[in-house]
Amino acid sequence: MKHQSKIALAIFAVTLSSVLMTGMGYSAPIEAFSTQQPILLDTPVSELYHLRTEVKKASEVLKKQAEERAKEEAEKAKARQTCSFTSEEVTMMEYIIQQEVRGASLKHKRIIANVIVNRVKSDAFPDTIEGVLFQKGQFTSAQNYYNRTYPPDEDTKQAVWEVLNGQCEDLSQGALYFYAPRWTSQSTASWFENDLDYLFELEGHRFFR
Repeated sequence: MKHQSKIALAIFAVTLSSVLMTGMGYSAPIEAFSTQQPILLDTPVSELYHLRTEVKKASEVLKKQAEERAKEEAEKAKARQTCSFTSEEVTMMEYIIQQEVRGASLKHKRIIANVIVNRVKSDAFPDTIEGVLFQKGQFTSAQNYYNRTYPPDEDTKQAVWEVLNGQCEDLSQGALYFYAPRWTSQSTASWFENDLDYLFELEGHRFFR
C-alpha cells in the first residue's frame, strides 16, 4: 500500500508540473517527463490527496484562462469586422467584384469591396450587403452571381475576406461610387463628374463620393 502511494504521488507530481509548465508557455513538458523514471517519495497519504486537489485547481485555472482568451479573441475578431454579413453575402461580393474588376490588382479589388462596405454604412444606401449589391440601377454585374460566368479567383476571395474582416488598410477614401470611362456613356460620365466629389483614379476606374 505504501509503495502504491509513492508511485501515485510521483505520477501526480509529474501531472501537476506538466499542467503548471503548460500554463506558463512550455510546449512539451509531458513528453519530457514521460521519458524519465518516476521518482518515489516517502510521504503520507494525506499529502497525496492534497496534491490531487492542487492539480485539480491548477487545471481549472488554466481552463478558465483558455476560455477567457478565446472570448477575447472572438470579441476582437467581431470588432475588426467592417459590417455584418452572411456567408451568402460573401459569395455575392466575390462574384460581383470578379465581374467588375477581373484581372485587376488585389489593391483594386480591395477598394471595390470597400466601396460596397461604405455604402452599407451610408444612410443613402441599403444597410445590408445584399441590399447594396442588388439595389436597382447600381451593380449591373450582379448578374454574375446568378449565371456564374466568372468564378472568383483567389485574389478576389482574399480581397473580400480581408475587407469584411478589417484585415487590410482602407484605401477607398470613403468612396461610394466608381465608373470606368471607357465603358460609360458621356451623359452618365457627366453625372459622375459634375454631381459628385472626385477622389482618385486607379486602373481605369474613377472613384467618387
